[in-house]
Amino acid sequence: MFKKFLRTLGTYKVQVISMLVMIFLSLSMFVGFSIEWKTVDSLSKRQFKINNFPDYQVYSENGFSAGDINKIKELSSVKDANGYFELECSIPEDDDKNVDIVSLSEYTINTFSLIEGQSYSEDLMGFWINDRYAKENNIKIGDEISLLYSGYTIKNKVLGTIKAASYYICCDFEKGMIMPDFEKYGYAYVSPKFVKSYLGDDIKYSRIQIMSDSSKEEITKEVINKLGVTLLVREKTEDTGYSEAMGEVDEGKLCAFALTIIFFVIAVLSMFTTFDRITKAERIQIGTFKALGFKNRQIAGVYAGIGLFVGVVGTILGILFGYYIGYFFMNPKGSMGTYIDPINWRLSCPGYVWPICILIILSLTSIAYLLVRSTLKEGASMLLKPKAPKKDKPLFIEKYKFWYKLRFITRWNIRDIFRHKIRTFMTMFGILGATMLLFFGFGMKDSINSLLDNYKKAYNFNTMITLSDNATNADALNLQQQYNGDFQAVVQIDIKDKDYIMNIYDASTNKIYLLNKKSKRIEINDGGCYVCYRLYKEGYKVGDYIKVSPYGTSDTYDIKIIGVNRSYSDEGITLSKKTADDLGINYKIKVIYTDSTNIAASEFISATQTKNKVFDSVENMMQVLDEMIILIVIAAIIISIVVLYNLGIMSFIERKREFSTLKVVGFKNKIIGKISIAQNTWLTIISIIISIPISYFTLSLIIGMVGKEYEMRTVAGPITYICSIVITFAVSMLVSLLVIRKNKTISMVEALKESE
Repeated sequence: MFKKFLRTLGTYKVQVISMLVMIFLSLSMFVGFSIEWKTVDSLSKRQFKINNFPDYQVYSENGFSAGDINKIKELSSVKDANGYFELECSIPEDDDKNVDIVSLSEYTINTFSLIEGQSYSEDLMGFWINDRYAKENNIKIGDEISLLYSGYTIKNKVLGTIKAASYYICCDFEKGMIMPDFEKYGYAYVSPKFVKSYLGDDIKYSRIQIMSDSSKEEITKEVINKLGVTLLVREKTEDTGYSEAMGEVDEGKLCAFALTIIFFVIAVLSMFTTFDRITKAERIQIGTFKALGFKNRQIAGVYAGIGLFVGVVGTILGILFGYYIGYFFMNPKGSMGTYIDPINWRLSCPGYVWPICILIILSLTSIAYLLVRSTLKEGASMLLKPKAPKKDKPLFIEKYKFWYKLRFITRWNIRDIFRHKIRTFMTMFGILGATMLLFFGFGMKDSINSLLDNYKKAYNFNTMITLSDNATNADALNLQQQYNGDFQAVVQIDIKDKDYIMNIYDASTNKIYLLNKKSKRIEINDGGCYVCYRLYKEGYKVGDYIKVSPYGTSDTYDIKIIGVNRSYSDEGITLSKKTADDLGINYKIKVIYTDSTNIAASEFISATQTKNKVFDSVENMMQVLDEMIILIVIAAIIISIVVLYNLGIMSFIERKREFSTLKVVGFKNKIIGKISIAQNTWLTIISIIISIPISYFTLSLIIGMVGKEYEMRTVAGPITYICSIVITFAVSMLVSLLVIRKNKTISMVEALKESE
C-alpha cells in the first residue's frame, strides 16, 4: 500500500503541490503576523516592567513642587511616586533636530535601561542619551554635546547610551510626528543635580508619576483632595507611547486573523474539492483493492496519508517561513524596527499557534479519510463500475425560445456551470478571495497616501516654533507678529469624565486649516467649536452644545458645536482665538506656525521644526506599510494562481470525456479552448463584480480599526480598482491558457473508453 501511496502522489503531483502551496501560504501568513503582534506585546510589556513604567501620571500646567510630590507619596493607596521633569531642546547648529532632557526627582519610576557607559548616579553631571539618536548622529561616550533651551546653551559630556520605556515609540506626537526619526529626534536623561546647576533648586516638575493598584477614580479623587485642585490624571493605558504600542498589538492581531482567515477558507474549501475529485477519479482502483481483499482502513489510509503528507510538509514549511516573515518585520532593520525601540529583539510566538497547526494537519487527514470511507460504503462490484453520470433536469431558461438563439458555446457553458455547482462556487470563491486581498493591499496604500495628503492640506507652514515654558502669551504674540504666523494653544479638558484636548487657533494668516468630514479645507470660524470626527461618531452633532471643563480649574463651559473636523493627532475639540477669548477660557500659547525659515535664537523658543520633518515621519510610515502591502499582494497573486490552476486541472480531468466527444464530432482544439476561456471569463467577471463592494466594505472595517487614532478615511482610488481587477483577470486568463493547452494531449479513444 505504501507503493500505491507513492504512485498516487506522483499521479496527482500538480494537485498535491497546489495543496502544499496553499497550506504553506496560509500558515506563513498566520504564523508570521501572529509572531509580529506577540513579539511587540512581549517586548513592550517587558520593557515597561523593567523600567518601572508608572501606573498613573498626574499633569499640571503650573507644575509640581517637591512638596506636592511628598504629599502624594503620603497617600495610603500610593506605593511610590516621583517627579518627572522635561525640557524640549534643540541643537544649536541644526534647528531641525530636537532632544528632550528628562530628569526624575528620584530614580525609582520610569527609569532607563543602560546599553553602554556609566550607571546612573544622582551625583554625576552629564547625559545618558538614547543610543539610536547617538548612533545616527555619530555621538560617542565621552563626547561633549550642546543643547539649546530658551536661548541658553546646556553643555556636558555623554556618560552612556540608553533606552527608556517612556520613549519606547520615540515620537513627538504633539508636534505631528507619526514615525520616529532617530537622526532628528532623541532624548537624554540627566540627574537632578545637573538640572539644578542650570535652573536652580526651585524646580517645577511637569508631572507626578505614581505606582498604585487602585482604580483611576480612586487615585484621581485622592490626588485632587490632597492637592486641592482639579488635575488631569492619566493611567498607563492612556499614555500615548503605551497606547500606541498596545495599538500595534491589536492591529497585528487583526491582520493575523482577518487576512489569514481568507487564506484558510480558500485553502480548506479548495482542498476538500480536490480530495473529493481525487477520490472519484480513483473510484475503480479503490474498488479493485477492495475486491482483492484489502481492508477499508488500509485503503482509506493511503488517501489519508496524502492528506497527512500535505498537512505535515505544508505546516512545517509554513512555520519556517512564518518565522522568517516575523523576523522580516521584527528586527532592528525591519519595518517595526523603525517604529519601536526595545532593549533587545527576541521573537515570541503565541501558544495558540501550535494547537491550530496540529488541528490543520488532523483536519486535512480527516477530510481525505472520510471522503474515501464514504466511497467505501459501496460494494466492490459497484465500485468497479464507473459511477453513473448525474442526471440533470433541463434548466428553467431552456423553456424559452431565446435559449435556442444562443450560440452553442454559450449554451454549453451555462449547462456546465449549473451541472458542476461546487466547482463553479470554488472557482468564484478563489477569484473573490484574490480580488479582496489585492483590493486590501492597494486600498490600504491609497488610504495612507490620503492621510499624507490631508496633512499637507491642514498644515500650510514652513516652520513650527515651539515656545519655552517661560514664554508668556504676550511674548508669544510678539513672536507671532514678528514672524507673521498663526498660533496654537492646547488645553487639557474633561468631557463626561474622559480626557480630551482643546485646541485653540489663531489662523489669521492661513498657515493652518481644519478639514471637514470629507477632508476638504475649512476655515476656523467664530461662535463655537469643531468636534473631532470620533466625537461626532459618538453622537455630538452640529447645533448641539458640549460641556467641557479645563483641568486645573473649577470652570465649566457649554460650547455650541458649529462643525466637524478630522483630527489626525489629538482627540477633542477646536475653536478660534476669538471664541476662546469671548468665553473667557485661560490658555497658554505653545506653538507658532510661520513661513519664515530663518528663526533667531530666543529665550522664549525651545525648539523649531520644519514642515519637511513633520511629513518625513508620515512618509517613513508609508515605507513600513509598503513592505506589508507588497507581501499581501504577492501572496494574493500566488494563491490565486495555485487555486485557479488546481481547479482548472481538475475541471479538465472531469470534462476530458466531454471534450473528446466534441473532438469526435468535429470540434477543433481552438473551439474547445474558446469554450473553456468563455466560461472562465464569465465566472471571473461575475466574481470581480461581487467582490468589489465586499472588498470595499472589508477595507472600511479594517481602516476603521487600525486607523481610528488618525481618523483615517477609507480611500480606494482608480489604481486600487484597476490593479485589483486587471491583476485578477490577468491571472485568471493566464491559468485558462495554461489549462486549455492540455486539450492537445487528449486521446479521444482512451477518454471515450475510460468508463467501459
